[in-house]
Amino acid sequence: MSKTRPLIDDKKAKIGKSSLFKKTDEGLFVVNLKTGLYYTINGSGEHIWLAIKKGKKPRQIVKDLAKRFHIKIEKAEREVVSYLEKLEKEKLIIRCR
Repeated sequence: MSKTRPLIDDKKAKIGKSSLFKKTDEGLFVVNLKTGLYYTINGSGEHIWLAIKKGKKPRQIVKDLAKRFHIKIEKAEREVVSYLEKLEKEKLIIRCR
């Protein structure tokens, strides 16, 4: 049986300079000041966002997410990869090189 290559790299992400956020009872309220778009983030998305804010690397976010939400590492990895891609596409985060 061959091991498949992990989906995730270990490039840190950081919150974009034009992204502001506030924690509310409903989750996180995030605004992109450049585009004027705003988002409500909750559940696993909120967990990922706050982990980025704390400076955690993607592999650690995957482990934390799997533990917090009682899911398999593989599923957590797919969710983190997908969510990081969405956040980057919306210019809410910047992936460090």
